[in-house]
Amino acid sequence: MTQYWPADIKDSNRDYEQDSKTVPRWHLAALTWLATEPRRERPTGAQAAEFGHLPDNITVLEGESVVLRCKIDEEVTHKAWLNRSNILFTGTDKWSLDSRVSLVNNNNMPARIVNISQDKSVNEGDDVNFFCLAVGRPEPTVTWKDFKYGLMSEGEFLEITEIKRHQAEEFECITNNGVAPPDTRRVKVTVNYPPVITEVKNMPAQLGKTAILRCEAMAVPTASFEWYRDDRRPVESDNTLKIKNEKTRSLLLFTNVTEKHFGNYTCFASNRLGASNASMLLFRPGAVYGGVASLNGRLSGVGLWFCLSISVLMKV
Repeated sequence: MTQYWPADIKDSNRDYEQDSKTVPRWHLAALTWLATEPRRERPTGAQAAEFGHLPDNITVLEGESVVLRCKIDEEVTHKAWLNRSNILFTGTDKWSLDSRVSLVNNNNMPARIVNISQDKSVNEGDDVNFFCLAVGRPEPTVTWKDFKYGLMSEGEFLEITEIKRHQAEEFECITNNGVAPPDTRRVKVTVNYPPVITEVKNMPAQLGKTAILRCEAMAVPTASFEWYRDDRRPVESDNTLKIKNEKTRSLLLFTNVTEKHFGNYTCFASNRLGASNASMLLFRPGAVYGGVASLNGRLSGVGLWFCLSISVLMKV
């Protein structure tokens, strides 16, 4: 591999052309091996040090000072500065006799996160606190970002008072001090809340046909479902009626509607934080008792909800 070295900055001004001197860029691959493994045979395409971006040329006026920089990773144990075939520095030891040449140690350290809160699971209305501790030189900034709304908060600590269910999401901690790309970490908060039934609809049905009653509830943790008839008997599956529970909803599937199936049904959704219920009708179109059954169903549902809610709270 051909090596290219900068002009000898130790020589006198006779090496300068006109009023300025263009110093060619140090060849990064050559400097890499001198900085890491100078005594080993160089394998093709290998790189052991990471260098930041440098301009192709550095141009200065005669008499001005110039600083050459290279950035190497933490794994490098040996490093040297060379000019053509002359060694200027090995590590911090100066080999050059030129008083104009000096080594400026850059003690900057990239910002990095050393400690951050774990993911949290809280109940709606609780206060939530996260921390994100970072180190670096110069001292880094710490910023919190939420992904849902893009809001930013400055500082190591993030506090959310009386958290709401819509605030359940991931938050990202970002630390930066300009030395290297920002360091980032994420934490997640889960907000628990009692069931809220969101879909209730009375359904008409024809004798001998199929029908479906749906009950959908949002809850964290996921709700458990139970079905009751207007006389408060728990609904059980048989050859004409099937209960199908899914993640956020429960279905009553009628495969062959008969007279006994018409009436008021109450869906009861619960988790460890509470319960919710809703009543709905399966009715034959045009039946007079539909409106009466709906009213009685709502009244009986109130009493049923009260009894079942007490039962759930006692279990918790």
